[in-house]
Amino acid sequence: MALMPSAQIVRFVTETLADHLDLPSAEVTETSRIIEDLGADSLDIAEVAMTLEEALGITIPDHDLNRLQTVQELVAYVRERVPA
Repeated sequence: MALMPSAQIVRFVTETLADHLDLPSAEVTETSRIIEDLGADSLDIAEVAMTLEEALGITIPDHDLNRLQTVQELVAYVRERVPA
């Protein structure tokens, strides 16, 4: 697993979402709802998850991924699995 400070995890997750959704990074905030606010669909979410898994050496099972509604929830989930 990659060692990553908490602030870097936030930045990496938000930038990954912005890249996959073709959004300016400033539009992706921790309070953004991934589907409702950012316009992600299930394929977008799966691609973001795969990017995070490959880059950080973590696994995000589908049943967990489906319950993550906001950027903040996704960041917290990733933060729990990546050593600081």
